Amino acid sequence: MTRELASRINRHGERVRLVWDANSGAVAIELSDGGGVERHAPVPSERALAAFRDPYLYVDPTCLVAA
Repeated sequence: MTRELASRINRHGERVRLVWDANSGAVAIELSDGGGVERHAPVPSERALAAFRDPYLYVDPTCLVAA
């Protein structure tokens, strides 16, 4: 079961979500642009808040889509 810990819209219009998997204990950051492009990356639990504040430190920048 995945649980959303926090959510916000960043200045680029992407939805940033911090999620936790209750079964595995894994934490991840997810970005979605509303147009179907979704990116995610695992995050060490002790860095969860930092990842939520600056998700581009964790999500692979080569996945960025030019507007």
